[in-house]
Amino acid sequence: MTWKTVPDGDVGDATHFGGNDVNKISKLFSGIDVDDITILSDWKHDNFVDIKAITEPSSPVSGYVRLFIDSADGLIKIKKSNGDVVIVE
Repeated sequence: MTWKTVPDGDVGDATHFGGNDVNKISKLFSGIDVDDITILSDWKHDNFVDIKAITEPSSPVSGYVRLFIDSADGLIKIKKSNGDVVIVE
């Protein structure tokens, strides 16, 4: 299945999706590579970030680490792709 795109998409504005946004989503759902999207590229908080404590997660794929707060002891930890867990605090 291929999702339809808008012929002459517009860019939208700060509060509305434009045709270009819809086209990108349609391409994504159609299996077309849309790598130009960088999620969290301008993500920043000057005050705080809330993170919910969880049980130890599964290991991430090779080349990544997984940051989490362990609900068992409340400590901030990193889980490596090899399964090792490192306490941050």
